[in-house]
Amino acid sequence: MAILGALSIARSGLIATGEALSVIGNNIANVNTIAFKGSRSEFSDLLAGVGTRSVGLGTRLAGVSASFTQGGVESTGRSTDIAIQGNGFFVVRDGTSQAYTRKGNFTLNPDGSLATQDGLPLQGYALDANGNIVGPLTDISFNGATSQPSPTTTVHVKNNLD
Repeated sequence: MAILGALSIARSGLIATGEALSVIGNNIANVNTIAFKGSRSEFSDLLAGVGTRSVGLGTRLAGVSASFTQGGVESTGRSTDIAIQGNGFFVVRDGTSQAYTRKGNFTLNPDGSLATQDGLPLQGYALDANGNIVGPLTDISFNGATSQPSPTTTVHVKNNLD
């Protein structure tokens, strides 16, 4: 009976390791995917019994958690690409509901709205002349923009080198 218990424990370890390798493989496969956030495997013990009479039965993959650490920020040369430094997500409209992304490679739709590669419009708040929020969350559109451009006079740059 002890051999069967030991084999069961070893089997649980092999299964958990296989599942963890699948998570690692997914991380490697998506290393060049824009805004991809890597995942990490989390394990837990399998126990039988209660309190001090517990007997170990092996391990299992308890869950997979996404890592939301800051990734590298690169210049793309495209004026519609935006990056988020720190916490936060872009809000996009998916039909009548909202979705969230950190993927900032946007394009201009023919109607002048800023949108994801899948055509989901980027959302934002309108601001008054003093920078106060006016109205509800709405599509960001450059159609009908009337303000004249003004030259930049000062630039402050902070950069991280990978």
